[in-house]
Amino acid sequence: MLFMINLLLALSEENVKNHIYYLANDYLEGRLCGYNQKARDYIKFYLNRMGYEVLTQNFEVEGKIKIDSFYINLKIPIKPLYFSSSGYIKTKDISVVDGDSLDEIGIINKAIEERNKKKKIIIFLVSNYIQKSYFKNDLGIIALQTLKTYKDSITKKEIEVYLKLSKEKVQGENIFAIKKGKSLRYIVLGAHYDHLGYGDISSLDRVYDVHNGADDNASGVAGVIEIANYYKDKEVRDNILFAFWDCEEIGTIGSEYFVKNPIIPIENIKAYINFDMIGRLENNNLTIIGSKTANEFEEIIKKVNETFNFNIKFSNSGFGMSDQNAFYNIKIPVLHIFTNVHKDYHKSTDDPQFINYEGEKKILEFTIELIDEISKIEALTYNEIKENKTIKTLNRVRLGIIPDYSYEGEGVKIMGISNGTPAQKLGLKEGDIILKIGNYEIKNIYDLTYALTKFKKGQKTTIIFKSNDKIIKKQVIF
Repeated sequence: MLFMINLLLALSEENVKNHIYYLANDYLEGRLCGYNQKARDYIKFYLNRMGYEVLTQNFEVEGKIKIDSFYINLKIPIKPLYFSSSGYIKTKDISVVDGDSLDEIGIINKAIEERNKKKKIIIFLVSNYIQKSYFKNDLGIIALQTLKTYKDSITKKEIEVYLKLSKEKVQGENIFAIKKGKSLRYIVLGAHYDHLGYGDISSLDRVYDVHNGADDNASGVAGVIEIANYYKDKEVRDNILFAFWDCEEIGTIGSEYFVKNPIIPIENIKAYINFDMIGRLENNNLTIIGSKTANEFEEIIKKVNETFNFNIKFSNSGFGMSDQNAFYNIKIPVLHIFTNVHKDYHKSTDDPQFINYEGEKKILEFTIELIDEISKIEALTYNEIKENKTIKTLNRVRLGIIPDYSYEGEGVKIMGISNGTPAQKLGLKEGDIILKIGNYEIKNIYDLTYALTKFKKGQKTTIIFKSNDKIIKKQVIF
């Protein structure tokens, strides 16, 4: 089921459209990390067809949660939730909660809250079963769900539960092609090709339905493919590495794996350019993150934009919620190009008919000019940016760390630190593991997110963390 692309047409709007309509088709089932072979085959097919040698990197990740064994002494339909712990317990110490009144984050936070109250079991009453099957960590409490009509069958009863859950082991795969140039330097252009499956991770929908991710990030993948097609027969000064990352949606796993296991000399990477959600251009507004990570970037961008006249919103720092983090964290200048979030973000309604194909083509033309201008410069001057304290976050306060999502132990392992944040002022560093904040035990990233909602800006508390096998306690000010 391949759309036939005319590779003789460089930067064809029709080609971009065909790429996105394939990658964001129900047939691909949402391209969930580790379960997205059809997307991989498609990318490889077109890179090969263009004449590129296709290179790959494989890495193991945890996949969907399986129910190996489940017994409960209630004679009603009841199901485990995807963030439940395994174990055996017999208790009246349960919490019964209305699940319909909470979104996904609310449900997770409620489970953590009840666990912190020493509840052993939490049962959510729902109108429709939550069917998600992916979660990074269990929450330390047996979590179940049943329909609201069975509420009276639960109250004040002793419950006996045996539950054993396991996680599939699956393979993530990064895909690469190289356009060879005359220098030893590389410009890397990348986009992640995974998405949310049926809403198994990070969905903002309560419905369990295929999440096609047309903008996030079929638009970026289509862009990298088309730019690779543009350059295939052209001479270039710097090498260009075209990168297609897997497992971004579960924590930029693919790009992080690459910087730790590079297929090219990492010291030869001049710049990284990231496409993530470039398909919803509106009113000619374009956001570029990382504009000050190299001293030369803003001047180059403004020069190129004289032709395109985008209304560019610059964000100085290189940190953000996408794959450029991996490169910025090792002091490589980065640019992340995107057209901003929208009402269909991380929902089952992010579909191809809503993409601005003419606008995306214009962004690709802009990026090509950007790559050509960057390649004219012998070397960029890396600039580490102090974080802007006015940046809005989902939490009232922020610690300023980048978690290592591949870490499987207890606590939250730090992969990077944002400049000018409480974490940096505290002296936290890469490899440290956060174990407790205030009175809140930190067993995983969800505990950290929950704990941060309990503090206000300017508030003081203690933080306990492990650094070089030593347990350290310090005071932090948010």
